[in-house]
Amino acid sequence: MNKVNFISPIPKVLQIEQVRVTRIIEESLTTFGVDRKIVEIWFVSDKIIKKYNLKYRQIDNPTDVLSFPQTQIETKGFQVLGSIMISAKTVIKKGERIDDVLKHGLLHLLNFDHEKDSDEKLWEEAARKINCEL
Repeated sequence: MNKVNFISPIPKVLQIEQVRVTRIIEESLTTFGVDRKIVEIWFVSDKIIKKYNLKYRQIDNPTDVLSFPQTQIETKGFQVLGSIMISAKTVIKKGERIDDVLKHGLLHLLNFDHEKDSDEKLWEEAARKINCEL
């Protein structure tokens, strides 16, 4: 069993309910055999995600999703896997499916990285495993 904590409400423009987001995260983690983890979900403005994108990736533009792995925190038998930060405005602007954006962020929390992995096939296999379109 895993937990999903919503740090901010889901913007209505994304047309997805908390129960669906939770199911996407839980099913994806189960597919990778991950258990007893907490994933935090943040929905933020373009302005905020741009600030974090600049600070952590040196890219001065908003992005759809950022992930922040965190493995040092444990609470009540669960370990925090990390946080996924999403800009609804950028997701809509790019015409993306929120399901895929959530899965993309989760793959980063699971240490799959399409920008750093020398083997792009690992990223593609991981995405395919959870039916994530990139």
